[in-house]
Amino acid sequence: MELVVLMNMQLTFLMEILSILSTTFAPLNLPRSSALILALLYAVRRPLNCSEIQSMTGYSKSAVSAALKVLESHRLVHKVKSGRRNHYSPSLTLPRLVAESHLMMLRSARDRIRELSRRFPQHGDSLSLLDFEISSVISTFEASLHGVGGTGED
Repeated sequence: MELVVLMNMQLTFLMEILSILSTTFAPLNLPRSSALILALLYAVRRPLNCSEIQSMTGYSKSAVSAALKVLESHRLVHKVKSGRRNHYSPSLTLPRLVAESHLMMLRSARDRIRELSRRFPQHGDSLSLLDFEISSVISTFEASLHGVGGTGED
């Protein structure tokens, strides 16, 4: 009985971690299953094969396969053949992935502000200021990602 309780606690803990991580990936606009599998790969910190992913997520074989194809198409996972099975692991460090995904979100916001500026020239001053501020944040992120400047810590 105690083993069942312990296993349920571990499963609850893992599901909480996966929920937190997959929410962090929201700027990537991944399908929920792909985000959850990517979160799983970061959480377990070792390559997993399709069967392991199935048993840990409860997804069907076809759902896991489709989710992994999405992740591969976005170059978010590495696939390594091991015997007759493929094993998957994240292709970027977690800090790099989070930074890159948020950079994508900021660039998209800047593009939308620039479009609004063209459509509503009467609001050019306030939109120009927003454009400048977001562009500054983007530059800071990019410099940090490329090792230029500080780490962002004081």
